[in-house]
Amino acid sequence: MTVLTGKDPDRTFQGILNVGNPVNSNSQQITDGLGNEIGISVSTTGVNIYNDLTVGNITISGSGIPYVGFVSVKSFGAVGDGITDDTIALNAAISGATHLYFPAGTYIVSAQLTITNRQRILVGDGIGKTILSYSSTNTACIETTSTSLFMVKDMTIQGPHAGSTYLANSEGVRIRGDSYASGASNITFENVEIKNFGENAVYMRFAQNIRFKNCKVTRIGRAGFLILSSDKGWIEDCYIGNITPGNGGSAPYLNAYGVIITRTTSNVNIDTDPTSTSWWVQNNYVTDIPSWEGLDTHGGVDIHFINNKIYNCATSLNITHADSTGSGTSDVNAEKISLIGNTCKYDPSATINVKQAITLTPKGGSATVPSCYIVQGNYIEGHGTHDFAIDDHGALFVANVRDCVIDGNVFINSYYSGIQFNSVCTNVAISNNTFSVVNTINSVQCAIWVATTTFSGSATANQFYGAMDAFGGSAPGAGYSGLNLGTTNVIDSSVTNTFLGTNVTNFPESRFRDVKGVIIPVGTTAQRDGTPEEGTLRNNTTTGLLEVYIGGGWVNYIKVGDGNAMGNNSVSGTTITIADDAAASFTPTNPIGTIVISPRSSGYPTVAALAAYRCTATAFVQIIAQPSTTMESTTGVLAGTTGTDTKVTISAHTDNKIYIENRSGGSISIHYVCGGA
Repeated sequence: MTVLTGKDPDRTFQGILNVGNPVNSNSQQITDGLGNEIGISVSTTGVNIYNDLTVGNITISGSGIPYVGFVSVKSFGAVGDGITDDTIALNAAISGATHLYFPAGTYIVSAQLTITNRQRILVGDGIGKTILSYSSTNTACIETTSTSLFMVKDMTIQGPHAGSTYLANSEGVRIRGDSYASGASNITFENVEIKNFGENAVYMRFAQNIRFKNCKVTRIGRAGFLILSSDKGWIEDCYIGNITPGNGGSAPYLNAYGVIITRTTSNVNIDTDPTSTSWWVQNNYVTDIPSWEGLDTHGGVDIHFINNKIYNCATSLNITHADSTGSGTSDVNAEKISLIGNTCKYDPSATINVKQAITLTPKGGSATVPSCYIVQGNYIEGHGTHDFAIDDHGALFVANVRDCVIDGNVFINSYYSGIQFNSVCTNVAISNNTFSVVNTINSVQCAIWVATTTFSGSATANQFYGAMDAFGGSAPGAGYSGLNLGTTNVIDSSVTNTFLGTNVTNFPESRFRDVKGVIIPVGTTAQRDGTPEEGTLRNNTTTGLLEVYIGGGWVNYIKVGDGNAMGNNSVSGTTITIADDAAASFTPTNPIGTIVISPRSSGYPTVAALAAYRCTATAFVQIIAQPSTTMESTTGVLAGTTGTDTKVTISAHTDNKIYIENRSGGSISIHYVCGGA
């Protein structure tokens, strides 16, 4: 008989195993001769058998709990079948055990799960496997009150939010301390999905030492993370997306946030509800917040937004002041802020109310201009004022700062300006930034715009490419109202680069200025590289085509050596769906040419034609061929009921557009290709 006592690693035994006393707090994990765990662990709490264990002819049933010391919620009566209301059983489990295991399943929750002043660890089997399905529309699914040492891991928390409405107080998780001095602390959410809540995925007030890691937050009504008067936290490696419709503000700019770090906006004294401090928001993917802001702090101090990818947000990063009441004499300023290595982009085809990529306006009230800001190594594409009636801000808008470093950023295809300065800006260092293409808005087309006379700073070693003013301002002149230009800025207005890719290492530099062309590899099909890199471009002399390696194969890219093919390769086309008694229009690449229309479904095979067109002066459409008489042609604008009933009509107009009207009796989906002359 082998006796196991204390912490006794690397022991082998034969025959009967006797577990003697005492067994210390270090668990004994039993393994076979190959070192594989056989599903038995021994600790001061007893013996735990995870998987079923067979010894001879006897089988001992395991608990199915993969963690030593954990208790299954099913021991308290939870079912997890997606039908049974498990609320009472789960609250009993939370009251009865410190370490809870939620086996895979869907647990129906109709009322709040509350953790009060208890150390609790809740662990599931993974996102999408263990699901807490919450039906209430005006409370949080999980609420902690002044809890210390709380962890949730490996599960999905889902609510009733449909994605098109705002539901006040509908929240996935609420972390709430009793006061700033007596807050919740040491709380971790790891590998947790929170979705379908009408206001906030996570609401937090009065908390310290909080970490969210590898979490997924999606389909939320107002804020992914609302952080109030909370200190020292991390939000990292998370996905935050589809925050809509928002609430507050003025349409279409309804307030919605991926992350907002601030203090309560209620009429509460600044002494009892201070601003939030010391947060790191890093390596997150934030997307689809069309009305408002991806990442935000109102009045935060020591806040760091690092290496985040922020797509399809009206404003990617917003740094501003917070309201102050009570004993405070002015608004609370945001200070000690770093914005480093973030990517800010949007899809031009998406419906987004595009504004600034970064707004840095930390000062409020009459307080002294705050200090210490780093904006470094960010990639910003397509942002800035698109509609001058809204505001007049550039891709990076800066106002009321002191001791600000703007270094090593890339501004591509900005609107109005790359960087704009307003109000009071002192001791600003602008260096090593690259600007390419600034679009004209209200006659302003400037990379760095100093729209204030209260400015001091320098601009050194920046690069400017494109037909734009590198510097300008409201009082232009020597130094542009306090901006020391230095001698190392590179200005090349003769080169217009529309470099819209993200590979900044290939961005135009001086070595490209006098290049007359680019030489690409040439060879036969047989001479292709056996292991080409994605994106490799070559001229295939066997086929006479340019080809590119995409998605694991070679794709013909464009016809080589036949400049007259399809009207000098001026080809455009796409797929459109047109409801019955409706019309669609598009502008072809060239105003004169041919159009091929083909159906995308066997339900309407006769909606097809080959026609010649002209959509300038003396417009016409001539159908050359069609399989039946379904199609007809005309000129002018088609409104949906202009042409003959039961027909599909194609028209050209002098507004340079082609119109297609559907009166066939049902919806149609077609593909068209235009070849211009």
